[in-house]
Amino acid sequence: MKKSLLLIFILILVPTILAIETNLKQEYKPGETLILEISGINQLKASDVLFYSGRAFIPMVYDVGKIKDKFYLYSLLPDKERNYTLIIDNSKFDFSVHGNTTSFSVNPGFIITNKDFKINVTAFKSTTIKSEFLDKTEEFSLTQNKEKILLFSVSDINNFTTTNLILSDDKTKYEIPVAIFKETTSQTEISPELRFSKSFFNFTVLKDKEFSFPLTIINTVQENIENISFSTDLKMIILPETIELIEAGSSKE
Repeated sequence: MKKSLLLIFILILVPTILAIETNLKQEYKPGETLILEISGINQLKASDVLFYSGRAFIPMVYDVGKIKDKFYLYSLLPDKERNYTLIIDNSKFDFSVHGNTTSFSVNPGFIITNKDFKINVTAFKSTTIKSEFLDKTEEFSLTQNKEKILLFSVSDINNFTTTNLILSDDKTKYEIPVAIFKETTSQTEISPELRFSKSFFNFTVLKDKEFSFPLTIINTVQENIENISFSTDLKMIILPETIELIEAGSSKE
């Protein structure tokens, strides 16, 4: 009887554990843009994704999106060497950030669009990168510690199209998923423009004592967002009451 019960539990648990699959690497370079393809899951929201180092929650600039039947996640990794745990819908994946700083990073790490788009490239050293997109190849010079905005046109695309934008130099290569669609296409999902870094908190608060905590808000799109204001029905004070500007792909506390 015990053997039969054990076998039943194994058959039930194994599919659950193996449901989510990703192409996560074991190691990334400091400053690198993590770009993941995720399958084996029916729904994924940005709030289902968390980054930890040990027991410490790590705020990240990241976003998720869906193209056809697959989800994509990108994140701008810190330039600090450490081990991380990525949690996707309660499934844990470990990786490390180690070694020499990457030559450049990209933001965003996937594109879902019906118009021309841009990629923000940050150079950690001076280099020349090559872009390959829709049978067109270009080269761009990058200056150390400078950002460069690269523009790409989709004006010749008339139907729903999925492809990759490749950006590379002699040491770093990114394959950025791109979905191009028209207004009537319903095969894509776009995340909200602004998102808090964490969807819930768990605190112990003493009665009649002042208590404060930090919260990070992230701009997940390619455009600057201005004149952001906050309000709440709770008995609390939000500081600052307004944020004049959050630049594309950046965050503010």
